[in-house]
Amino acid sequence: MRKLAALLTSLVLGAPALHPQSTAPIFELRPFAGVSIPTSRQSTLYGESVLFGAQAGLEIKPTFHVLATLTWIPAHYRLGVSNPDVNLYQYDVGTEFGIAAPMEPEWVFKPFLGLGAGGRTYSFRASEMYTRTGFAAYGSAGTELQLHRVAFRFEVRDNVFRYRDPIGARASWMRNDVVFSLGLAYHFR
Repeated sequence: MRKLAALLTSLVLGAPALHPQSTAPIFELRPFAGVSIPTSRQSTLYGESVLFGAQAGLEIKPTFHVLATLTWIPAHYRLGVSNPDVNLYQYDVGTEFGIAAPMEPEWVFKPFLGLGAGGRTYSFRASEMYTRTGFAAYGSAGTELQLHRVAFRFEVRDNVFRYRDPIGARASWMRNDVVFSLGLAYHFR
């Protein structure tokens, strides 16, 4: 428990950086792909789906990033409708806190924790279903393995969102899904 507390403290307060910190933030572009796994009651409506997305990041310092993310999930609605295809779009802003640990010869190991909020839109193709948008928030954990300007990323996100009935009733529920993604990050310096 003490080790976990020490890790979280170092993530929040910022571990020492590898290189002298510059005063100018560094812009990052991060394309990714992965899988979305609905959990609990959401899994009765939607199955596992691939996802594609991109993040724009601003590295304020090596241990702190500000992000904007757009994700597209081409999914299928499981309960008999004329066309089960649905496009899910999640868009959010957030932050990442991490550490930067040097590895030999020139790699940098950068585990992180993240938080953010935004929205999620369900755009149904079936004529009897309505497009719905609701609030979404996430918590994430992952790592980045960086060599010079390019990094390989792995991230796990737990999305919590407001899901509204797409057939006509105004009922809504809090639901969640888990996302596993792999991607790249390009650091513009």
